Amino acid sequence: MHENYDRAIKLNIIACIADLLLGLGLTAEPYIGKILDMINLCFQAVYELSSKYCFNVDNSNERDYVEELKRSLIDMYACLTFSINSKV
Repeated sequence: MHENYDRAIKLNIIACIADLLLGLGLTAEPYIGKILDMINLCFQAVYELSSKYCFNVDNSNERDYVEELKRSLIDMYACLTFSINSKV
């Protein structure tokens, strides 16, 4: 099994939640607190991983994962913001 299998699934889960938020619109409101908690925990992980691998040249896979995770979280936050502000 691929060593980063868990990481790929995590990125896909974040993307799925973002898509669900867009589809649900205002009906996602009861879940917003939990989703914000998840985003916060994920950004804490990004910070910790960034500080751990940022300056190590040998860990380009780690840096790539951190950047992809960061982009996925920003996209999910944007979808959350859009769903809150939608008039569906």
